Amino acid sequence: MGAKNGGIAGMNTVDRIHEQVQHLPESAQQTVLDFIQQLSQRLRQEDCGWGSWSRQAALWGIEGDMWPEYGEVDFKEKWQ
Repeated sequence: MGAKNGGIAGMNTVDRIHEQVQHLPESAQQTVLDFIQQLSQRLRQEDCGWGSWSRQAALWGIEGDMWPEYGEVDFKEKWQ
């Protein structure tokens, strides 16, 4: 058993977390759960912010560009 992963060889991260948490008192388990929930919320907020920035970056500099005007005839599929 390697010291690198706390002596729990062959286990993935979720299994290792479970192994460690199950030996904690209930109040400590609740603290771990609270931390995981806060971390998840922060990561979701960061993802939302990144998406907004990405759209802004993609559209940067084209605000004043001239766009063609399309009519309904342009949207009809033409078969050959």
